[in-house]
Amino acid sequence: MTGEVPSVAGGDGLQANGSYGSSGDAVKVRVDRVSKHFAAVSGEGKVHVVLDELSLDIKPGEFVSLIGPSGCGKSTLLEIIAGLQASTSGDVLLDGRAITGPGPDRPVVFQEYALFPWRTVLDNVAFPLEVAKVRKTERYDQARARLEEVGLGSFADHYPSQLSGGMRQRAAIARALVRDPDVLLMDEPFGALDAITRELLQEQLRALHKLERKTIIFVTHSVPEAIRLSNRIIVMGIAPARLVGVFELAEQGEANQANFISRETAYADVRDAIWGLLREHGAIASRGT
Repeated sequence: MTGEVPSVAGGDGLQANGSYGSSGDAVKVRVDRVSKHFAAVSGEGKVHVVLDELSLDIKPGEFVSLIGPSGCGKSTLLEIIAGLQASTSGDVLLDGRAITGPGPDRPVVFQEYALFPWRTVLDNVAFPLEVAKVRKTERYDQARARLEEVGLGSFADHYPSQLSGGMRQRAAIARALVRDPDVLLMDEPFGALDAITRELLQEQLRALHKLERKTIIFVTHSVPEAIRLSNRIIVMGIAPARLVGVFELAEQGEANQANFISRETAYADVRDAIWGLLREHGAIASRGT
């Protein structure tokens, strides 16, 4: 379950971890030597390696960001954890049990909001409970509570077309949380938003994580976003696709994390170290693959 981590120059609050596992014995999600291959479009018998015997442990309540160049397999890994596609080899375990398909214990928030346009915001958020056969009164109560948490309580009777992009994404997050899952998977959820809305939603997500301590696996292309949100940042490389580095931010409260980010030297050390790995292991992707 371990991998060699490059020597990283870190600032205050940064620890170079000696493996891709989390500290301590508790493991929420275990990725065990997972590979994913696709048949190449041209060339008989050739395969395209998306993931190459990747191993990773994530502990309960951890916020882990996956960052890497386009094509390195971040979203593929997330979808394998979600059960939306199968690995070619290797296993993914949740609480020690093999993941064999999608489940309400691992909802995914995508960059596209995927709300039903013909349903109100309340009905969209309550939909997972409706599928679970929860009584109407109870599911609406739970949906309203989640909408209040994300600041959309007064928009319950609106339709998605009447909301801004940021509000739709908040509704999507509320829907993902309505069945109170232990694990939340997020695939560039703020990537299509303007800078101000993105930063506000980052603050809201960090507050929700601090309050509920759910295990969050977050795919992003933004180094500042990863530093701002994460307990741990996993850097992925390409050719072959694999984990190439880990940055573990010391467990901190929200105020301490904000102070850490405000210290320009420490922030720059983390940022520059991550970018160094991205340049070293994303060279093929940067040339257009």
